[in-house]
Amino acid sequence: MKKMRYTKEEVKRYYEDVNKFLNTKFKEGLKELMKSERVQDLLKVRNLSYNYSLYNTFLILTQRPELAESGELVLPRYKWEKLGRHISKDAQPIWIWRPNPKTIYDYQKRDLPQELRGIRNLALKTKSPQEFIKALDEKVGNLWQKSKVDAMGIAGAIEENYGDNPKALTNLYYDLRRGYMTIKVPRGERMYFKPEKVYAESDTYGRQLPDLHFKTLSGNEYKKFYEMIRDSSPTPVEEIYTIGNTEKLPYHGKYDMKEGKITIVRGKSYNHMLGTLIHELAHAIRHQERMMKPDKNFEEAVVESTSISILSRMGAKEALQKRGEYVLTFLNAQKEEDLEKKSKELFQETNRTVRKLLDKVPAINHAISEVDRQRIEYEAKLMKEAKKEMANERENPKGPGMQAHGINVPQHREVEVEI
Repeated sequence: MKKMRYTKEEVKRYYEDVNKFLNTKFKEGLKELMKSERVQDLLKVRNLSYNYSLYNTFLILTQRPELAESGELVLPRYKWEKLGRHISKDAQPIWIWRPNPKTIYDYQKRDLPQELRGIRNLALKTKSPQEFIKALDEKVGNLWQKSKVDAMGIAGAIEENYGDNPKALTNLYYDLRRGYMTIKVPRGERMYFKPEKVYAESDTYGRQLPDLHFKTLSGNEYKKFYEMIRDSSPTPVEEIYTIGNTEKLPYHGKYDMKEGKITIVRGKSYNHMLGTLIHELAHAIRHQERMMKPDKNFEEAVVESTSISILSRMGAKEALQKRGEYVLTFLNAQKEEDLEKKSKELFQETNRTVRKLLDKVPAINHAISEVDRQRIEYEAKLMKEAKKEMANERENPKGPGMQAHGINVPQHREVEVEI
């Protein structure tokens, strides 16, 4: 079947429609969440063995609310392929926003190397990179007959300064015409998002899978993870031992900005202490990384939703039982015209805080990996067979392809948005 080609305008309209669809679902889901106050539904979907942000979790739930009860795995196509499963013909895709960070560069001028100045006239006389490359190849070939040292000097200078990638000679051509080199220097990172389809396990077929869901923590595992994260915390953690008067204290944990330390009250169960520790670590990270906002209610909502994200990724079900109060209080306090903007800002800040927390406290990543070890090991095992299986499937297809599904999705271009 002939592959469909799409114009830039068609691709742009396609993703504009996706954006409108997700915005509509977000608004509908937000109203339903506030009406029912079923924050626990978010927690169930978060525990589907994949690292979705709280924002994407919310989008998944609004499109397929039944997943909160079934607890099915939800993965993108390439992940299902890695697990030996394929997308069914009548599969119902779920749209999310896939993070796509881009490095921002500054451009600096630098003098051309001595070995390349002699070929500048070649670039000035030619009218395109293709014409220049052809002329350069001919020049270097002729030079090779007369002086191998000079020819190797040009080739070596090009490889050293421009590499051997397909765009090297094109970049050289434009630099020669300008009369100087342009060097890209990383200045920072900006987060963009691309729309991506994910699918529930019931919409796939193929290899029979073991139970790859996150396990739920129990008993001594709460103590193990609490102590592991406490001991590796970049912020000092002090524990207050109390007997019989815990309820009289105005807090179960706190982060002191002046002293730069976290205090945890002993006397509660380890599942409660784990939740408190993650909550206070989020406060500490946001303060230390200068991410805090003046609105204290907003800050508490961000920190609470961050702890929800982390704890659910750990399978810490008991630590999540009473979480979400700050989030709902903040959302319910918003004016109707500000609700969508403020809720998106909340999810965005949550995602930033989660990324920082995982980066600054490696023990959290280790805890998540332990909980998800079965899926990680199973995926690694299948990776060894993947190349062979994919080769066999190309020769003997087991299932219909995307065109057979009647899905005409633009393949050659994706639109990025900043949310």
